[in-house]
Amino acid sequence: MKSPKFNSVEEYLASQDRTKAKTLRSIIDLILAQFPQLAVGGRMN
Repeated sequence: MKSPKFNSVEEYLASQDRTKAKTLRSIIDLILAQFPQLAVGGRMN
């Protein structure tokens, strides 16, 4: 199995341009607000 390109969501978001990262963060926050059981190791900052 291939190792992941990014070790975390934060790493992935840091690799994106500011607008895309902000949009993705908003989507992730919305999903986690609706489905808190999906959070791994607690809520992302």
